[in-house]
Amino acid sequence: MSQKPPHRPGIIFEVGARVEAQDYLQKWYPSRIEKIDYEEGKMLVHFDRWSHRYDEWIFWDSSRLRPLERPALRKEGMKEEEEICERLSEMRASRLREHPGSTESTEDQTESPQTRQDLRSGEEVLARWTDCRYYPAKIESVNKEGTYTVQFYDGVIRCVKRMHIKSMPEDAKGQVG
Repeated sequence: MSQKPPHRPGIIFEVGARVEAQDYLQKWYPSRIEKIDYEEGKMLVHFDRWSHRYDEWIFWDSSRLRPLERPALRKEGMKEEEEICERLSEMRASRLREHPGSTESTEDQTESPQTRQDLRSGEEVLARWTDCRYYPAKIESVNKEGTYTVQFYDGVIRCVKRMHIKSMPEDAKGQVG
């Protein structure tokens, strides 16, 4: 028996429609509806910038689907976050100038313990893509200039700065690729 998709504000249930979908690691990605199964009440979702091998069938009433946010709003939020980080760095630097006897350097204060740890070739990480989101990757090599060559799990290889790499959560290691 054929089902009718539910009414969900902001989501159009048709092939090619854009939505935001949550992958199995519970991260949200802009996505596109590839196919709709009216018998089962689900749809095949393709995660943008990922290989089609990661496409998933998701029930159309699932909480793993939501309307696609406008990218401009997301970018505005990121700009605000960057400005706040910049102001905090400036405040820390001025505090050091006011207290010259301090043993901490600005570098020590702005980097988290996670950032200071050394990364090794072959290590699984989350690396930042051009859309400013972090995706699973593996370090291929450590470069002289302090950058890292990483291979994302869809096969794309890029050179990434250390500041754009995060540790892979322990419970997510070894699950992909």
